[in-house]
Amino acid sequence: MSFAMMANFLAWFITWQDEHAAIATIVNDRVTTIHELFMIARNLGQIGSELPRLIGNADRDHESIQRIAEWRREIDAQWSDYAKTRLTAEEQVLGVLSVGKRV
Repeated sequence: MSFAMMANFLAWFITWQDEHAAIATIVNDRVTTIHELFMIARNLGQIGSELPRLIGNADRDHESIQRIAEWRREIDAQWSDYAKTRLTAEEQVLGVLSVGKRV
């Protein structure tokens, strides 16, 4: 392989790595967080669907209460992961407004 071909390949490879790093940053900063928020919304929807099934009888409501508790634990874990990401200024304001409020 000639020097020129090697130089061209190296230039292409460096460019590809830079582009790949930029895509990885987008995926980590946006796509992953969108997925976390989607999972939170999905679990909230499941809780909302389960609530009407509660009839006030501890024996019969036990399974529903367990499912709701599990979804709640998942929401807390997902929110914790989401909160660890770097937030934009607008997202930081929204986060400050929601501090102390339960989902």
